[in-house]
Amino acid sequence: MGDYLQPGHAMWEDHKNHYGIITARIMCISYLNMQAHKTDPDEQAFCREIREAMAAEGNMTGKPVYLKSWETAQRNGEAKLFDDSEWCNRLCAGEIDDAIKACEYGDGSYKLEPAAQALLDQYGAERLSLILAIEVRSGRDSFSDENRVWSDGFDIQSGFAGSGVRTHSEVLDEFITCFRETLDRTRTAEVTAPGSEAPYENGTDYWCDIKKVSVSLDAAFFVGGKYIEEHMRSIRTFGEIHFCYELFGAMYADKTVTANPAELVYSYDRDKAAERGETSYFQTSAKLNSDCAAAIDKVIHLSRYRPNHYNHDLAAMKAVHDFGFHRVNLVLAHNVRKNTEEYSAKNREWADGLGTHGEGFAGATLDTHPSLVDQFINHARELYKFVDADRFVLPGRAESGKTNAGYEIIRAIEFENNRGFAIGLNPNDGAQFVTWQFVVENSRRAFYQGNYSNDLADAAANYIARAQVHMIGENTREMQRPPAAEAPELNEAEQNFAAWMAVTESSRYRWVEDEIVRLNGRGAMYYTGGEDGIYIRVHTDGKLEAGDYEGAIPHIGEAFFKPAVTKQFDTYNEAYTRAMEAGGKQFMVDMFSGSEPQPLVHIVGSDTAEEKPSVLKQIRDAQKTPPAPRKPKEPRKSKNDIDL
Repeated sequence: MGDYLQPGHAMWEDHKNHYGIITARIMCISYLNMQAHKTDPDEQAFCREIREAMAAEGNMTGKPVYLKSWETAQRNGEAKLFDDSEWCNRLCAGEIDDAIKACEYGDGSYKLEPAAQALLDQYGAERLSLILAIEVRSGRDSFSDENRVWSDGFDIQSGFAGSGVRTHSEVLDEFITCFRETLDRTRTAEVTAPGSEAPYENGTDYWCDIKKVSVSLDAAFFVGGKYIEEHMRSIRTFGEIHFCYELFGAMYADKTVTANPAELVYSYDRDKAAERGETSYFQTSAKLNSDCAAAIDKVIHLSRYRPNHYNHDLAAMKAVHDFGFHRVNLVLAHNVRKNTEEYSAKNREWADGLGTHGEGFAGATLDTHPSLVDQFINHARELYKFVDADRFVLPGRAESGKTNAGYEIIRAIEFENNRGFAIGLNPNDGAQFVTWQFVVENSRRAFYQGNYSNDLADAAANYIARAQVHMIGENTREMQRPPAAEAPELNEAEQNFAAWMAVTESSRYRWVEDEIVRLNGRGAMYYTGGEDGIYIRVHTDGKLEAGDYEGAIPHIGEAFFKPAVTKQFDTYNEAYTRAMEAGGKQFMVDMFSGSEPQPLVHIVGSDTAEEKPSVLKQIRDAQKTPPAPRKPKEPRKSKNDIDL
């Protein structure tokens, strides 16, 4: 027991009182490491007491890591959580400096393992990892490639800005490498079967234990991804590769339980995105496509374990783990089509089957030699078959047996905000496919805003784009419970009320037509704002009216209208044309976006055989009709009058 005659608890208290917790941890960990080979029972009991004392000591691992910004914390009434987390961050940064200094030898070298373990015990993996990652990002050129890649794997929020580690970057880089190795050893030890040093029999069991010891599923995905990345860098036996296949398959099954909007590929080109008001989504997706191409180049390079020998299996797993099958496959197919003659016939045929996505992949060019990419594609396709990834090409779940307006629902995704999207199929209709949005009321769906098409690829593109924009724009996630369509059917009155409420809700951020006015031959009316908003009304006698409305519950027909301005035109078409001009660009975008509009909802008991022309046809007819001679304008009565 060296110079210490007192119990291990006393040694811990003595060191803690003299040197502080972190330095005491370092000293005790170093002592335990030196005594690890000792077999003397008294020495072993003494070391056990030290470990018990260290474990009983309070630490910061229970302090939550606050990941939101200061503005969000203020808005949500969580300012104290932000302040407490920021205080822990700065305290941790200072003790990183102290711990590294305590491990310095007189010759300028460092033995950093005890410092890494001590800080890990005191502050936990999440906080320590984020603080070190932000230090790497703040001085990238001073750190190794491996540590820069590692730091890029974290989504660092503003709560970690300026944590303030002062240690020289060269020494800090060495410490980060040591910390990562310590963390890997710790996690490996945590997932070792109790009482056994035997390796796992299969990758599925290994994944189950990773999930058990991880603070979140995202953290478990990170550990699993790092395992695959580390093992792709060296020669693997068949058994080891099969183990990784099992691990990846188990991870992928959990990863696809809910849709990740970041892994969805935006479906439309730049012009279509601009027409839909979704240019930012196009740009974000295009940037991810370029990043994916760079990542594929990188994993192929890193998987080279000796000249002309590559772990393409594990490289494909790593690329798909980071970017998803859909994006990886489309990036690969884009490059095959650019240099067709460089690739095998079977991979050319495969690429052609995925279709083209044009502008969004203009920057997704691979620098790796096509012969290597061709091999990589072979393994990526095998991996795709292994996990049966066809099931997850579209977000949501496959469905059957439920119909709406004559269409069978074949795919649907439902979100936590009780909204969702669905694809319907009716092989006997002129337009075989439809994508609807729906709202869930009392665990039952009411469908609206149908987009009709004769091509499944078009329907799928519309479905993906709408789901992606909704998840990101509304900051909502996919529900994990069974789809609401399995609930009992609504009665007729309930269906009508839920459907009309869905229509009203759909007008909250866009212009919507009141179809009842058109179907009854009373002209046209358009409104936006949800339950309370603004409207434009065109009467059959050429009168144009605009103003506010209130109380559109469950539909616009129940609202109280307050006209702000009216104007009489000679013809309906002249008034209609002026209404388009008054509505402005957003009105035109909302009216013309998507395919030819269909009824927003199917109202139970309604007869659609006598439907009037759609809004698009009305607009086109109005534009073709020559305007009647205009009467001289009357002078405005007030500067507040609206000139329709």
